[in-house]
Amino acid sequence: MFHYPFYKALKTPLLTPTGMDYYYTLLTIYMVFSFATCVVATYCLPKYKHTPLILAPVILWLSFVTESSGILYSEYIRIANGWIFNIYGFLFFLLFFIMLHNFIKAKRSQTITKAIIISVLTARSIRFFMLDSFNDRMIFIDALELVALIIIIAIFLREFLKSNESFNFKHHPEFFFIGGYLIFHLVYTPLNVAYDMKLRLFSGTFYVFLKSIQFYVLLAMNGFFIFGFLWTKKME
Repeated sequence: MFHYPFYKALKTPLLTPTGMDYYYTLLTIYMVFSFATCVVATYCLPKYKHTPLILAPVILWLSFVTESSGILYSEYIRIANGWIFNIYGFLFFLLFFIMLHNFIKAKRSQTITKAIIISVLTARSIRFFMLDSFNDRMIFIDALELVALIIIIAIFLREFLKSNESFNFKHHPEFFFIGGYLIFHLVYTPLNVAYDMKLRLFSGTFYVFLKSIQFYVLLAMNGFFIFGFLWTKKME
């Protein structure tokens, strides 16, 4: 998410007015692009509505609505909007993991995947209710979910590559969707850690730099999604 780490920064004098303007400019561009991705994914739904990828539009719209809610909440109600994104984190990974699980056909692989999903989501739930404040970010859990995501995607790819079907990207929009989120989380999680370090070690300028990186990765991810949904053909 683009907006999530910003609720703490607003409480600290880290950003100049120029930096704030720059941030909101990036945020506006991202929200427009994110909305376009949701529309495209929904428009292309007939291509993959008979597959586990049917959850893709749900995940994308959930992200967009959460992002919008987080922005409105911090702007007009309270600055601390972290609880919104903590709840979103649970729902996002639940839906994403279910989608990945449904793509996996081997019973043994499904069992392993299910055990990983239950363990990670249980850990997130327990950690959420142990927080001093529901607005606190859960860096360790984010990292744990990234590891789980990599493992389950590896299981999915291993099973797919072992199958006899001929591979053609044009018939597999799920690779664009899954790959896009994998790349995003591989970049986003280290940035989250760097953000926490920045509160003690780095300047507001460095924070703006981190947000810029995150913005371009998000933009690339959404572009990847749009291309994948439009370019690919109907899944068999």
